[in-house]
Amino acid sequence: MEATVHMKKLMTGLCLTLLSMTVLTACGGGQQTSTGSNPAPETSTEAPKQEKVQVNLWHAWGGSSQEIMDQLIENYNASQDQVEVTATFQGSYGDLSSKLQTAIAAGNQPEAAILERSTIINFARAGALEDLNQYDVDMSDFIPGLLSSTTYDGALVSIPAGRSMPILYYNKEHFKEVGLDPESPPATLEELKEYAERLTIPGERVGYESPTGIWNFSHLVMTYGGRLVNEEATDIGFADGAGVQALSLWNSMLKAGTMKAPPPAEADVTTLRDFVSGRVSMVSLSTGGLTIVMNNVGDAFEFGTAFMPSDNGHLVVPTGGADIAMMANSSQDKKDAMMDFVQWVTSTEQNVFISKSSGYVPTRFSAVESEEMQALYLENPLYKVAVDQLPYANDTDIYVNWSQVSREITQQVELNVLDGSIDEETAIRQIQEAVSPLFNP
Repeated sequence: MEATVHMKKLMTGLCLTLLSMTVLTACGGGQQTSTGSNPAPETSTEAPKQEKVQVNLWHAWGGSSQEIMDQLIENYNASQDQVEVTATFQGSYGDLSSKLQTAIAAGNQPEAAILERSTIINFARAGALEDLNQYDVDMSDFIPGLLSSTTYDGALVSIPAGRSMPILYYNKEHFKEVGLDPESPPATLEELKEYAERLTIPGERVGYESPTGIWNFSHLVMTYGGRLVNEEATDIGFADGAGVQALSLWNSMLKAGTMKAPPPAEADVTTLRDFVSGRVSMVSLSTGGLTIVMNNVGDAFEFGTAFMPSDNGHLVVPTGGADIAMMANSSQDKKDAMMDFVQWVTSTEQNVFISKSSGYVPTRFSAVESEEMQALYLENPLYKVAVDQLPYANDTDIYVNWSQVSREITQQVELNVLDGSIDEETAIRQIQEAVSPLFNP
């Protein structure tokens, strides 16, 4: 359940090869002298060049992911002469969702967007997304655990793009310092608690850090045997045990000073910064940040990646990331043009490129099994941990108002629990009181 490589000097950024194509058109003609008869005008046998169909894609891939997106768009546009894709960064996934709602209402939406998976159902329910079934998309090669967000009411409304899940990153040098086996990261939540205590040096470093949003909270709830939402989708599914266990673990570690909960507004950035600077020994972060971690750690220290801790062998890990979806309110020629790009960018070849460049998990079986990915896993086993963890993936609960439900759960956990002012049972009751009305608006 653990993988590691000794980090040599690594590149600090992605090296992009920019492909450019220059079309030189020379026009010329000599003046002819009349011979007493009017010569027939010259006619061109060359067909006029057809202009590319212009289509727009909105996305939320910032930072190093922006560079990956730029490379994808550059490569696609240079690969053919029928379609020109323009990709526009729209901020966070939340920003993208809000802007897209406004654009759809105004009738000036893009042809496609890469949407955070839990928001797709809202656009699908509103009839804003194209049914991709009519384009004969073959979904048999995609990993089933990543597909719950792709369908709505029988329609195929999206295709997995950059998908991720949390994994455990840990500092092997710190493990050695305190007598822990650097090849044996914590396999259970109880071990996580024990290791964090041994790794903590008061005033110098903390054993464990984790964002306390819905993602990591759901890992605890589901691993402890609960559900975020009950089977009837009428209320939360962690009111009777699993929720209390999850909050009790976090609260006990926070009170002991062996865990740090980063500020919610900058949770991932803060956690990443603390880990690469050596101020924290273990963190739970997205596999999509693996390349960023490697580039920032460089050869400063050796680190490993591992499965998220289980509850004595029972493990459920949430997935995240985004799918690409096409908008229904576009002309057919633009839909056809965008569909060509969608098929291209979700192909095995581009799936491999995205996974290698970012750390996102492959979404296709053929990508996982490709010679290129298999070679990468042998060369750098850090990338393979998330793939091996996929059998434990649960695509989490997705409901029409899931964005509101998940946001309220996160806020209640952060406000009512992590301040330490109330006990876990009271906190769960307050969460239920705040969230339950959202299931029946």
